[in-house]
Amino acid sequence: MYKELTPQNKLGEADSLFYLAQIALQESNFESVKDYLERAHEIYKQNQSAQGIVRCFFTLGEIDSRFSNYERALERYNEALPLYRLIKDQQGEANCLESIGSTYITLNQFPQAEEALKKAIPLYEQTGDVKGKATSLFDLSRIALYSGKHEEVEIHLPSAQALFNQIGDMQGRANCSMLLGDYALSQARHLEAEELYNQALPIYYRIHDLIGIGNCNRGLGDVALRRADKSTARERYIESSLIYRNSHSPISMGIIYHRLAYVVETEDEKQQYLQQVRELYLSIGSEDLIATVDELFSKEKPTQ
Repeated sequence: MYKELTPQNKLGEADSLFYLAQIALQESNFESVKDYLERAHEIYKQNQSAQGIVRCFFTLGEIDSRFSNYERALERYNEALPLYRLIKDQQGEANCLESIGSTYITLNQFPQAEEALKKAIPLYEQTGDVKGKATSLFDLSRIALYSGKHEEVEIHLPSAQALFNQIGDMQGRANCSMLLGDYALSQARHLEAEELYNQALPIYYRIHDLIGIGNCNRGLGDVALRRADKSTARERYIESSLIYRNSHSPISMGIIYHRLAYVVETEDEKQQYLQQVRELYLSIGSEDLIATVDELFSKEKPTQ
């Protein structure tokens, strides 16, 4: 249908390839997604279609991020960002900045993440995207918690929670409960943390959010560990690791293996888990995360 070599028809062919990529993405056929997008991108590039090029860059970035290729994802997003600005697409620019911020959080590069997210929020306000603004505020809450800035958590997180409630976003509400649990745990409010994790867990099951389910089990394991109940902590961590394995999340797997290293019975088991942490982080080019997780976990050990 799109084989005549006119610019209009060539762009039509590219559009068809892009929409085929969206279908393949819904089916989790990622190999086909990348093939369709790369072919579409080449046609858009030949015909100087900035709108088409930027859609491909951004979607390829999302795919790279899903497969934990975070540095490559950032390259894609940073290629897309000036194009969104060029064609004056504020929604696309905001989404791109939010993805950049979220990716930097994963890499523990919080100043860069905060900068991107604070640029995204006013754009979401201008476009009327409540969910986008809520997501950015939630991510700012994560940065604040991980950086020990508790007063900022108390500013950003209730705002994000109110917006998610306003639009009835179940995943957003569960994410806020989960993060509130982490916040309570950081202040040794163990019972409150446990209640919040148990509040989020059934929602994650209802919406089939594997990462959320794994995070809740990890949090409940952390509560048990604070209570010096290593047996329950180990059970929760093992359950969490099985869920993370199915979600293809190397960083989450690394964090949970690191926790398991501190609740196993023998030194050999501990070293085996730590070796798996190193291998997981090395596999995604994140060797520096090993030291970061060591530091974070040392702060979380229970007081005996």
